Amino acid sequence: MLSQDSFYKKTEGPLDWIKRFFIYYFLLQLVPLSIQLISAIRAWTSDLPVFANLFRMVRIQPGVTLGDSFWNWLLIAFLAVLATALHSAQWWNDPNKQRSFLYFVRTLARFRLAASLFAYGWIKFFPLLAPYPSISNLNTAYGDFTRWKLFSLSLGIVPGYESFLGAVELITAVLLLFRKTAGIGAFLVAIFLGNVFMSNLAYEGGDVVYSLYLISLALFVLSFDLSKLYRLLIKQAPTAPDPSPHVYLPQRCILTERLGRILLLLVFVVIYGFSSQQSSTSSGYQFPNENGQSAFAGYYVVERFVQNDSLYDWNPSDSIRWRDVVFEKWPTISIRTNLAQQVYNSSGENFESAAINRLYELDGSGGRKYYHYQYDSTAGKLFMVNKNPAYPSDSLVLLVNNPVPGSLILTGKDAGGNSIEVHLKAKERKYLLEEAQKAGRRGRLTL
Repeated sequence: MLSQDSFYKKTEGPLDWIKRFFIYYFLLQLVPLSIQLISAIRAWTSDLPVFANLFRMVRIQPGVTLGDSFWNWLLIAFLAVLATALHSAQWWNDPNKQRSFLYFVRTLARFRLAASLFAYGWIKFFPLLAPYPSISNLNTAYGDFTRWKLFSLSLGIVPGYESFLGAVELITAVLLLFRKTAGIGAFLVAIFLGNVFMSNLAYEGGDVVYSLYLISLALFVLSFDLSKLYRLLIKQAPTAPDPSPHVYLPQRCILTERLGRILLLLVFVVIYGFSSQQSSTSSGYQFPNENGQSAFAGYYVVERFVQNDSLYDWNPSDSIRWRDVVFEKWPTISIRTNLAQQVYNSSGENFESAAINRLYELDGSGGRKYYHYQYDSTAGKLFMVNKNPAYPSDSLVLLVNNPVPGSLILTGKDAGGNSIEVHLKAKERKYLLEEAQKAGRRGRLTL
């Protein structure tokens, strides 16, 4: 246990060295010494909302490798061993210095953990993390989604629950900012993030390392109270609280902590929260924030498909013929085919300003090709580029003919140089998810 009472000894034993190691280990985990920090500062741009830039900063973990990696933890552990071996035992055995040092490290851990909870909490409270599925997502077969995408879509269809999860994180973040409630906040965070960690493992998410990192910080904060809780609740023995920091900390340190708390509230509650709310009322950050051709938006069935003057009738096993086409509200066209393709899978949070680089709609999704498009209304041409980074050369230029409302005829050549002619017919589809909400639990559904 890392109770402050147990540190104040005049003799050195193996347990003291172990405790000292963990103190230095977490201190090094809290210092943002990473090449990612430089990248995040350089990547700060006015093209993205403020919360997106701040989120990138909060996600940084110390280390020398790019991204989240347990190798960084091993390096930090090695440095903590060196610090423990070189540390002066005489300095450590000074009670006031011990208390001051421990309070400093625990305060850093509290504030660092609170910042992460605020960052994730707001984008869940205003359902930005997992938005409502797009038309293309609703017309993709269940088996074409990865586990992570299924989890994200399941969260996106219940925005009220997503907001509840965000509220839990925001409340625990506030509890961590104050010394008297930090233990309660850390206890709740450890349980909450334990579920997040297991869901990342089960659904193959991309935040396994980071969620475990936050859990370790929560357990570290909680560890200072564990021995007292054990003595009070299990042994039912008299237990004295830790002395007030005013007793052993200089006044300037107390003021610094208060200023840090005010700064965190200003940045991550006022600024970050306002920026998240503004994004939730516009386009969010997962789907492109540009407008597509509104006259084309919708779901289309393929009535006729011709390639190189050969007509391809509908066949569920055919890999050449297009099966259906979706024009999203934003400049994305998705085409459903049976052609095997590499699935793009990031399973993480990506903030991009350009519509072509916003890949959430195809992230973890197979069965459809996603193209970013531009429409030249004068020439009546669609310029399409495959958004999947695995297919950089897949682009099409198609001539658009709109003979009657609700019908489109696309002609041109595909990426392989084959001439194609595609007749599309708009079709209004009903989705069980939405119809069930209209009819109510006992209402009659007509699909």
